[in-house]
Amino acid sequence: MEVIVSETGWASRGDPKEAAATVSNARTYNLNLRKRLLKKKGTPYRPKRVVKAYVFAMFNENLKTGPTSERNFGLFKADGSISYSIGFTGLVPSSAKSLITMKVWLWFYTIDVLHYICCSSGADNIIVTTQTA
Repeated sequence: MEVIVSETGWASRGDPKEAAATVSNARTYNLNLRKRLLKKKGTPYRPKRVVKAYVFAMFNENLKTGPTSERNFGLFKADGSISYSIGFTGLVPSSAKSLITMKVWLWFYTIDVLHYICCSSGADNIIVTTQTA
């Protein structure tokens, strides 16, 4: 069994030299990614292998260093409010206080922490391969 974990996303805000980092482009990218995943089809090379993706990131990282774009990949802002909608139902800015949303927030926060731990060396991808006898 092979497991490959990677990330994908688009920054919703950037510095003046990062003109493509806009809310409109981020929303378009993630909406199109969502449409692609809902088709449950593979790539041209492996058409029968369903593609799965992890959106980077669930939350903006307002304390991250570097260009502005590096802090603005989240579907949610650091305070829990929505950065922009990609069509998930039931997400409203005030829902950050609900118990269910807090559980989801904690789950994705854990994923972000694991990503930071695994990729703090500068690697963008984590590849894990196991074989069964």
